[in-house]
Amino acid sequence: RAACSIPGGKTPDEIRANNDIVIQGMKAYPQRIMGQCYIDPRFGKQALDEIDRCVDQGMVMLGELYDSVKINDPLYYPIVERCIKHNIPMMLHGVTTLGNWRPGYLPTNPPNSSLPEDFVDIGKRYPEAMIICGHIGGGGNWEYMCRVLQQAPSIFLDTSGSVSDEGMIDMAVTYLGVDRLLFATDMNYETGVGKIIWANLNEAERKKVFFENFN
Repeated sequence: RAACSIPGGKTPDEIRANNDIVIQGMKAYPQRIMGQCYIDPRFGKQALDEIDRCVDQGMVMLGELYDSVKINDPLYYPIVERCIKHNIPMMLHGVTTLGNWRPGYLPTNPPNSSLPEDFVDIGKRYPEAMIICGHIGGGGNWEYMCRVLQQAPSIFLDTSGSVSDEGMIDMAVTYLGVDRLLFATDMNYETGVGKIIWANLNEAERKKVFFENFN
């Protein structure tokens, strides 16, 4: 089974239309597709209403949310609180490119992209929330991400991204623990699966990453 979304849309109507496509896929293939609801927190009540609508249609989480505002921006507070109310996780694009977190370097992602420190901040404010930082292999300094996220024990990290450096998953396990890692792709399944198989994990730990932690 795959958790899928269509991230994007410049207006509430466009966002709703994209979510409707995912809902159609869920209904056509209920044993294969689990829906992720996309919203933009800048739309306030409309975003909250869309969460309620999507959950009512059977969607299982929010994601992938992007860089309209940082995850620790107050605009996200009611979004996080609504997810807590529905008991669903939310996944937001994480950034560790050098220029976004160290002064003097050119940012390579929008300035509102969420840094590991931003996830730590929101995790401390809402420790009961299920918040997923994506993606360890999305480009940038994954070692830095692991070190910083160690400060927020309630934040999950997904294993997706085009980067598949040796030692990446092992370091995440060392710093965060295997229970906080969630399998994801964001590229192709071969690379996504391969980095888990290649990591120094036993069979029980692989099952946690692939299935059990998300379930």
